[in-house]
Amino acid sequence: MNIKNLTLFLKQVLIKRNILKLTDLHKFYLETNKAKINDINFLLSKYNHLIDENQIASSEYQVYSKNGEDGVILYLLSQAKISSDIKCLEIGSGGGSSNILNLNLNFGYECVFVDGDNKELSRVKEITRENINNDRKKGDSTYIEMFLTTKNLQELDEKIDLKSVTLCSLDIDGIDYYIFEQLLDYKIPIIVCEYNSFLSTENKYTIPKIDNFSRYEYHESTLVFGAALDALVFSASKNNYSLVYCENNGVNAFFVNNKYLSDKVVPKTVNEAFKENFKYKNISHKSFLTEEIRSLLVSVDKL
Repeated sequence: MNIKNLTLFLKQVLIKRNILKLTDLHKFYLETNKAKINDINFLLSKYNHLIDENQIASSEYQVYSKNGEDGVILYLLSQAKISSDIKCLEIGSGGGSSNILNLNLNFGYECVFVDGDNKELSRVKEITRENINNDRKKGDSTYIEMFLTTKNLQELDEKIDLKSVTLCSLDIDGIDYYIFEQLLDYKIPIIVCEYNSFLSTENKYTIPKIDNFSRYEYHESTLVFGAALDALVFSASKNNYSLVYCENNGVNAFFVNNKYLSDKVVPKTVNEAFKENFKYKNISHKSFLTEEIRSLLVSVDKL
């Protein structure tokens, strides 16, 4: 084998190895982030008498979630005094993580996973197979392949009875605002919804109602999607819901039906709860809303 062929061979091997490694990058990110969040919040919870910190923040913990949602959800379920049978729904179950899988595998709660991509649902099933603990009681699980739109939520309701859901997690990187608005009608006690911190907290921005929306096609930045936190709060407040928390990585907001508020689960204003998306900390949020970007958005109070 001459030098040229040897060089080509080595290059091909290295490329293959790098490609294989790339498939594990997301998993590596989750594991690294999980260790960071879990270690910090273990210390905060153990020594919370030394700091002026709210208890929800120190409850953040990752098992299968991406940003500490697992711990926050458990905190809210316990402090909101929800005593009925717990049934959980996740709309947008892809991405190699889940906000409800911990409740399913480790606490025995019934969970429904919904995603428009069968491959993403298969990833959830794979995580489930890899992590079933025989010492725990696994809850019933249902997987529904469904690309949710504003027109077919009723179809999902007929399949699972949305009024029986205790907790719903919504993350579809698209028309989240319009689905969130419809979900509020079902009086689900706790709703977790992704917000887009790039859309500010002053204009109640969301994307237009485009049922086949794709963030990767709508704008080259891929950052024009979903809704601003104040847009979600605008709709929630009209439907007897309160914003109670945003996790520290600035991705998900937690809303509780006012019926389940308590002395430890209290309403927060947008400014009190808002956090910028930590993943994009190197991109200026303040300069993002150019006239071009604004032209792609609508204000929900003007719809």
